[in-house]
Amino acid sequence: HGLGQGYDIIDYFNVRPDVGNAADLRSLVQTAHANGIRVLLDFVPNHSSSFHPYAQDAVLKGQRSYYYAFYQHDMNDGARYSGDYISRTEGQMQFVCYRFWNSELVNLDYNNPDVRRWIIEASSYWIREFDVDGYRIDAVWGVTARTPEFTKQWRLALKRIKPEILMLAEDKAKYAPVFDERFDAAYDWSPEEGWVSHWNWQPQYNPDNTIFNNTNANTRATLLRTALTGFPPGAKVLHFMENNDTYRFLDRHGLPRTTMVGMMLFSLPGIPLLFNGQEIGASEHPYSATSIFQANKSIQSLDTRGLFPFYRNVIAMRKQFRALMSDNFAEVPVSPSTTVFAYRRWLGEQNIFPVLNMGATAATVQMQLPVADLNLDSARTYYLTDYFTGQTFTGTRQTLTSLSVPLGAFSTRILVLDTVAITGVEPGGTAALPVELSLAQNFPNPFNPSTIIRFELPNSGKVSLRVYDILGREVGVLLDGGAVAGRHEVLFDGSHLASGIYLYRLEFGSRALVQKMLLIK
Repeated sequence: HGLGQGYDIIDYFNVRPDVGNAADLRSLVQTAHANGIRVLLDFVPNHSSSFHPYAQDAVLKGQRSYYYAFYQHDMNDGARYSGDYISRTEGQMQFVCYRFWNSELVNLDYNNPDVRRWIIEASSYWIREFDVDGYRIDAVWGVTARTPEFTKQWRLALKRIKPEILMLAEDKAKYAPVFDERFDAAYDWSPEEGWVSHWNWQPQYNPDNTIFNNTNANTRATLLRTALTGFPPGAKVLHFMENNDTYRFLDRHGLPRTTMVGMMLFSLPGIPLLFNGQEIGASEHPYSATSIFQANKSIQSLDTRGLFPFYRNVIAMRKQFRALMSDNFAEVPVSPSTTVFAYRRWLGEQNIFPVLNMGATAATVQMQLPVADLNLDSARTYYLTDYFTGQTFTGTRQTLTSLSVPLGAFSTRILVLDTVAITGVEPGGTAALPVELSLAQNFPNPFNPSTIIRFELPNSGKVSLRVYDILGREVGVLLDGGAVAGRHEVLFDGSHLASGIYLYRLEFGSRALVQKMLLIK
């Protein structure tokens, strides 16, 4: 009804005129799909605006209106969150609302089959007509609380049209019924009824306070452990630093803590949210009417804090390592344990170890890697490479049980475990990307026992880099997985090999490149 965020719906079947028209939306979705991007719409099933024509008809006619029964009237239904109901009377109509928002947002009554058909048809329309890829479903916690069987029915109806749609619930990911044949993903909220939108990163009801600036610094690791655990099995969690209802994280925490948490965000299981304007350090509260972006300027040009390239790089990291897309997550014991937290993300042979120092001073951390779970060769040297700095920590199966890692104040390291040290990755901007696949001669060559192998990728994809002896026997796997477009360096350690000629082979897509190198001991 107004010109705000758009949650006061007066028409479920048309594009809001001030943002475009149906042709614009269809073009946007088609262009996004052509570029490998999926499009979700924000759908509002819990309530309509009291200015919706159906509500206004009921205001005018009361119980004589066909639409009187479209809206909730019962204040004592005993539903979850019913203690937060308020009553609002307008004309001949008594509405029920939740106390959290403007009383013009009036609850629909899903005990009425006509309301169910209406909302199912409205949400089906945008999928059928515009091929959208799903919904972020606003305040659906209220719908499920009042009529839990409807959200199961709704899921079936939409999945029949397009099975791969994403149904993202604005509801509690730590509340198991959310995922019981209802939704694919949900918000990083805790399960209790008394605080509907209790963000797991918020220890108390205070918009300025999170785990990461909690005044008692010695509780931060404990609070983070609680926040990151306790989800139902298989739950897909929408993790966020800010959203359409929160203050900007940067404003409340400063830049060092923002980058510290941003690196963690993109290394967690589930779905990381990069909210509108977060990538440029926007300071306006989302409820503000101030425009974030400008038609005549690129998004990157509006960034004054260096966050645009930062988020571009953490996104590239997440895309590169399939382990970060998996559900596998386990805490890694550390000392000191009050302000430092570490965890393992893994899939197949990939092992990633993020470690955060949430303290205001630098710290040297002892990490107890889960050697028994890593299937390490006792005769080999292993490397933990900081993805962003290139700094490498070495160890063996025996010594990695207690690894010493220095961290700056309010900082995160993303450590990649491998049998080689990845000494550099340069994602770069579009203009800096290589134009073709290339594999350089190793340097130094001849070498003893280590050498650097450089290669360039024109785009991101699966890459394999392997070493063979002169008889064609594989003696080393340097890379086997996803890699971002850019210039790469890998350190090869031949200390376990005899002198001789070796071949290294790079495979990318349908192409393969081979070079020779000479190990002399």
